[in-house]
Amino acid sequence: MITTRLGDVATTCVPPAAVTALLEGRSASVAVPDSLAALVAELERLPSWVRPERLQRGGAAYLGIGTVWMQLLLGPGSLINTYRSPGLARVLTSSGRLVTRAPRRIQETGAWLGSAVQPGALRVGAPGYVATAQVRLFYARMRAELLRWWWDVEQWGVPINQADLARTLLDFTYVPIRAMGRLGSACALTSGTTSTISSATSPTCSGSIPSCRWTTTRGRRTWRRCWRWSRRRRTRGPARWSRRCWRPTRNC
Repeated sequence: MITTRLGDVATTCVPPAAVTALLEGRSASVAVPDSLAALVAELERLPSWVRPERLQRGGAAYLGIGTVWMQLLLGPGSLINTYRSPGLARVLTSSGRLVTRAPRRIQETGAWLGSAVQPGALRVGAPGYVATAQVRLFYARMRAELLRWWWDVEQWGVPINQADLARTLLDFTYVPIRAMGRLGSACALTSGTTSTISSATSPTCSGSIPSCRWTTTRGRRTWRRCWRWSRRRRTRGPARWSRRCWRPTRNC
């Protein structure tokens, strides 16, 4: 991903190739600052709450959603939700890349996301692990530059703080899955976690919208409606919401 602007102030003198080698578990060709070595050591420590098998299931389910669906969910869903935060929007627009090179910026984000959800991608030295660490270093560099030049901490707080990073995590995990539910598709989320998707996902995650069963919350009446994108029924238009209080009872 972004290999030319890595790290905080202490890493500006380190060649990108040396940083990449260090993240991949190889010896760097040059001496690296203690701050960078400490960061790499922190990244290599696996937290006690991490369950590798759940990461595997979540990545497989994420990849099963399909490219077209994911572009729709991450664009109007996650991207717009991210820009609703004044602090994040101020940081994102400060670099000017979203104005002059927006397509490339989005492609870089997509390339990182695609590498991070591959099977085994977050193991130490794997491509997804290296790309994610580079993103973290890039954020540190951006934070240092903003604080150095024009950022008003008293008015806006610390740029790219932990709350901003937590919001970004949700924008790539919980927000797109919630958007799928609002569009009529549902993937089972594991209880208590937002970054893991259950391996028992429905066929809806592959990009099709099958017919579903819905029941009313007012009484025992059952309402069925088919919503199939076939050439035979496309002229009838999409299904419309009833004024009654309907809610889905199960996946199709």
